[in-house]
Amino acid sequence: MSESTYLARAQSKTAAAQAIQAIPLLRNSNGQYQHDAGEKAITAILSYLRACFNSSQSGQGMFALSERSTNSLTSIKSTDCITTDSILRDATDAAIAATGKPDAVQTKYTRSEARDEADSNNYSIQATIGTKEGTSEGITALVRSAITDQILKNVDGTPKTVDEYALYELIQAIRDGAVRPEHQDILNLAKTVLEFQFDWRKKIQANLEQMKVLIERGKTSGLNLDIKFIIISPRRDYRPR
Repeated sequence: MSESTYLARAQSKTAAAQAIQAIPLLRNSNGQYQHDAGEKAITAILSYLRACFNSSQSGQGMFALSERSTNSLTSIKSTDCITTDSILRDATDAAIAATGKPDAVQTKYTRSEARDEADSNNYSIQATIGTKEGTSEGITALVRSAITDQILKNVDGTPKTVDEYALYELIQAIRDGAVRPEHQDILNLAKTVLEFQFDWRKKIQANLEQMKVLIERGKTSGLNLDIKFIIISPRRDYRPR
């Protein structure tokens, strides 16, 4: 592997850890954070992952690492390694499949080109693993190890390997570790959504976006509101100027 490939894991880990540790997280005097503060931190973490370079998923970066489902990033293991021979072998198998001839010879790659292709793939693998490690380290520094230990450590207290946990588990741990809002606060939020009044000096879309923000805020606290229709009626006390 090339020198840049060997360095990719460490560099990606450092970059991710530093970026996520720098995310602001408001805490009270007891060191606890509110649910809203946790959600803002999660949004910032996902934004960072989306901004990371990933040649295989243009515009999405490393965002797929945060997903619960198995995909091209979450399926990567730290032991994965692409060799020049495996690139040539796969190309030959593809040529045989395309022609139907068992003695077909692939001409897609020279050995030098296959080596470059292997280096490119290995760089992506190492950068992905490094980003996962750095994100985990950054989240631990952000919300404290008391919240992330249940994900990152085994029952006997020994640390898990990077292949033994998923980032979506850490993101959920951020939510679970937040101070839950009081019941009355949730009821007040529901009342605010249900009694939401449009400001007719603004565009309809702007009002809907404001309502959507309130609804999404409620969902983070387990309040599921689905607005099926909107009642429009004039306010008697409204006087246009």
